[in-house]
This record gives sequence, C-alpha cells and structure tokens, in this order.
Amino acid sequence: MGRTVAEVMSSTVTTIAPDAAIDAAVQVLDDRHLSSLVVVDGDAIVGMLSRTDILRAFREVLCSDDAVRVSLIAGDDVDLSARALQGLSESGIELVAFAEHRKNGKRYVLVSLRGDTDSIHEWMDSAWSEGVRVLQVQRP
Repeated sequence: MGRTVAEVMSSTVTTIAPDAAIDAAVQVLDDRHLSSLVVVDGDAIVGMLSRTDILRAFREVLCSDDAVRVSLIAGDDVDLSARALQGLSESGIELVAFAEHRKNGKRYVLVSLRGDTDSIHEWMDSAWSEGVRVLQVQRP
C-alpha cells in the first residue's frame, strides 16, 4: 500500500479516566461517533475502552442465564423507571438488571427479572395499563 501509519492515523485522541462511569464513556463515544477511548490515569496510558468492552460488560450484567429479559418502551412523559419497577418486590420478582436509553422522545428500557412466569406476566400487564409498552420478552 505504501502509506505509513502516521499518514492515516487520527491525531486527535479522546481520553477518559479509569474511574469514570460507564454511562459517561458511552455518552462520549456516542456524542463523538467514536469506537474507542484511551484510558489515562494522570499522564499514563493505562488502557483502551472499546464499544465491544462495554457491550461485554452489559451482557454480563443483563444476560443472566436464568433471568427473563423484558424490553419496554414509553413516551418521554411517562416515568418509565418508576413505573417499570413498581410492584416488582410485592410480586416476588427480583430485579437482576435495569438499563434505560432515551431516543427520539421515547424511553427504552431493558430489565432482567427472576420470578415465576405468572408473576412476571401480571407485572407486564400492570406496566401496560400505566402506558408502558412491552416490545419483547426473552426467556432463558
């Protein structure tokens, strides 16, 4: 090819501290349309954080082998976090993981739950009556 790395590399490096929150890193990656960040502690480079690293971390949390995963959506005016969680403990359902993303005036939530099937269905029906829509249910 005949070109050098210096000729094709990006000279602007975006960094993040090792103690930064994952959601802050995701925000930087999205805002700047990047695939990775250099992790620095003071003046020392201590690593690299990629979108793949973040997906792997979320997968470990959200994809428990024995949990039911439920994808929900609601308008930005609906307090989806509170409504999605309302009634879980009273129904004997354990919240394993919760992730929320906002896009185009909508809130998308992925929850991983442990509990009996009937209780989870009743909880989904209750959420539906509050304006929350269930997009997908994945069982182990």
